[in-house]
Amino acid sequence: PRLVVDRIAYVIGAVTCAVLFYFSCLVWLRSFEANTEIHRTFIYPEWIIMAFAPPVFLILLAIFLRWIFVRPPKKPAEGDGLSDGL
Repeated sequence: PRLVVDRIAYVIGAVTCAVLFYFSCLVWLRSFEANTEIHRTFIYPEWIIMAFAPPVFLILLAIFLRWIFVRPPKKPAEGDGLSDGL
């Protein structure tokens, strides 16, 4: 049961990342084509800021897909002093 729930969560995460990747690419492309600029202390194209989102969502998608198809390593036994992370 735990493995099934984990896989369902990984699928939801992968689908979410795929959708966010797709739409962040669209926003980035539209910003690039429109040549929108941000006027603050420095003037720079908006697409530079938008360029970080698609690679991040693609990496997250790859991680979730890996967790779906490759079984994650077993967790350490209780009381061995190792942390699960966050």
